[in-house]
Amino acid sequence: MVSAARCEGEGDGEITSASNYYLHAFVLVLVTWLTGSFIVFLMFRMLASTNSLENVIVATAYSLAPLIVLEPIASMTAMPLPGLSVFVKLVSVLWGSRSAALSLVAEKHEGKMLLFLLPLVLFNIFLISLQSV
Repeated sequence: MVSAARCEGEGDGEITSASNYYLHAFVLVLVTWLTGSFIVFLMFRMLASTNSLENVIVATAYSLAPLIVLEPIASMTAMPLPGLSVFVKLVSVLWGSRSAALSLVAEKHEGKMLLFLLPLVLFNIFLISLQSV
């Protein structure tokens, strides 16, 4: 009777530890995204942009879509063709960064597009490097 109670308790502990793992992973992703978005927001402000923090958070979330879509392709091609995997990751970073920059940069700042692209590219490269750990 006592051993049956221990078995049930041990099973609950495994479920709890697994849920804690996913909770910690979710919190890490959320904090990384919000912190990165805030840093991008500050860099945009230094470049005389008038975007709100909400716009930058939404644009950085939108810029993650190519990373999410193309990462499985990069993973599948990593073993047979490592060069193709790097190319797919590069395309996803540039695509996501450019899409976010186009939604954030006003017409009067289009001449500074490369300056606005830099923080977004660095943010997306940082996220790609976290995926490979």
